[in-house]
Amino acid sequence: PMTFTLRQIEELKAVRDIYTGDGVHEFEGVVLWDVISQVVGLKDDVDVPSIRVFSGQNYNQILRSNDQVVNGVLNSQGQVKDIILAYAVDGYPLVANEGDAGYSNNNAYGPLRLIIEESKSMWVKWTDCIVVGTGDYEAPEMKDVKEDVDLFSDVSNHWAKDEILTMSSMGYINGSDGMFRPDVSITRAEFVTLMVRVLGIDSLGDASVSFTDINETDWYGKYVSIAATNGIVKGYENNEFKPDAPITREEIGSIIGSLLNENLTGEQADEILESYSDEISNWAKISVASAVKSEIIKGLPNNIFGGKQNATRAQASVMLLRFLNNK
Repeated sequence: PMTFTLRQIEELKAVRDIYTGDGVHEFEGVVLWDVISQVVGLKDDVDVPSIRVFSGQNYNQILRSNDQVVNGVLNSQGQVKDIILAYAVDGYPLVANEGDAGYSNNNAYGPLRLIIEESKSMWVKWTDCIVVGTGDYEAPEMKDVKEDVDLFSDVSNHWAKDEILTMSSMGYINGSDGMFRPDVSITRAEFVTLMVRVLGIDSLGDASVSFTDINETDWYGKYVSIAATNGIVKGYENNEFKPDAPITREEIGSIIGSLLNENLTGEQADEILESYSDEISNWAKISVASAVKSEIIKGLPNNIFGGKQNATRAQASVMLLRFLNNK
């Protein structure tokens, strides 16, 4: 079987149309069967594969009818409608709660919807992954994820290609316009959002915004607030967070290292970092050493750590994948 994760489905290059959901909202989407038959493609000897759609952390099976996928579903108005894989306008995934900031801003992470067009109530299933196979039951497994899907046009020869595709397959990162932009600096808000999602605490109750330069309506506001409430990040002396500023390598080291159980002394930290010819800020030294000792963060060419350098999107992806594997 081939398993397609949420991020891969988002990035599949299918032509999208506008569909009416409940008579109020319009969704940008694509017919699910068109994605499977035309974009993903079927083997020559397979006319109708076994199609399974799963939702949620426990991967509950929410769609198992090949006939519905191929021929459509009878809606409440007695009309046969295709099953639509629905995105928000501008191609961003929808979030589950219309009260969430990401719903109106169209830029928060969240599952896609399977819908059929209705004039009143709308048939909706939240989607986390799709499995296309040939058996009676195909359970979603990471080993079946098709990691060579052409998600990003700018990583094919990149040193971090494997890690980027793995993180995308796992649903943690995504790109835009078919590109990932691996060598662009990652901002403080972007990294903290990824960190919160990797830790699996993004579903915690609402946390109040504690920084003067972050609003609750900002797409990253929830994530930064959760991180601050849980002691993962701190702001600056003037109570600013500077969400759009690039995050440095030692700032990432400080965040990740503080989450590890290394319990290093200052002397031990100095010993671990003595192989680097450049200096690490004193406030970050022990945490950075913890991240280095755990091999989550490694040095750069010319025997430096590069703590003051801005971290790139590729570097952040690699570090977070190593952190996941270290948990």
